Amino acid sequence: KEKADEVSKVWSQKRLPIWLGHFEKCLARTSHGGPGPIVGDKVTYADFSLFQALDAAKAQFNGDHYEQAWDKAEVPKCKAYHAFIAARPNLVKYFASDKCKPWAGDSMM
Repeated sequence: KEKADEVSKVWSQKRLPIWLGHFEKCLARTSHGGPGPIVGDKVTYADFSLFQALDAAKAQFNGDHYEQAWDKAEVPKCKAYHAFIAARPNLVKYFASDKCKPWAGDSMM
């Protein structure tokens, strides 16, 4: 457990910024001048897949142990995109419901 905590902390500091940077570049290429669907004018499965990855990064790597890696990451398009998807009315309802389970806190699952 201690070794895993150490390795995941290093990953959050070294690899997470690179990983988020790839998403940032993709969003820059697909952006419609602001946060919006990745492709076209409607939210698709690709949007929910990217949201899932960003939500996991925010939930799992933003605590004290990880020195708020998500907050410190310089990825404004990723953060705006995450907020855009999270604000969708049906997702707001889901996040407030008993159906929505919190992240485990020790993995990206």
